[in-house]
Amino acid sequence: MAAMRLTTVLALAAMAALAALDPGLGLGLGPASAQAPAAAPPALTVDGDVAAPLALSLGDLAAMERVAVEIADKDGRRQSFSGVDAALVLAKAGAPIRENLKSTDAARYVHAQGSDGYVAVFATAEFDKGRFLIVDRIDGAPLLVRSGPLQLVAVSDDRRTRWVKQLKLLQVRASRP
Repeated sequence: MAAMRLTTVLALAAMAALAALDPGLGLGLGPASAQAPAAAPPALTVDGDVAAPLALSLGDLAAMERVAVEIADKDGRRQSFSGVDAALVLAKAGAPIRENLKSTDAARYVHAQGSDGYVAVFATAEFDKGRFLIVDRIDGAPLLVRSGPLQLVAVSDDRRTRWVKQLKLLQVRASRP
């Protein structure tokens, strides 16, 4: 019995010494247990062929200019979607959008991807005419977990096949011959 107590005491002492030497071990015995939790991953990443890649939190998006649109579903029921103009976010990253779109950018496109791996593709020129929203609210309420927290809504797409639920990534790419 005394040998078991001694072994337990030695093991605890060794763990405490390890925790003191390497706080990153996270044994709960040393300074590691007092460290702040790791920062949350970004809600949306914008990267690729852009001048200033972005890692945006939900708070960052909520602080941007808001847009709301009403769209009828396949049964004719109108729903109000609100969020941020995707062209604004892409422009903030330095993507060739709207007035910055040159003829040499005609082969560029936006790859939009959800956390489930679903992908939709948009020509950058579509952001001149079409309306694309990064939505976080529908009918005034946050999106359901299966759709959010963010969803890319292609307002002019009647069939909704390019709407990306659980949006995580907007990546500007160039088509190559």
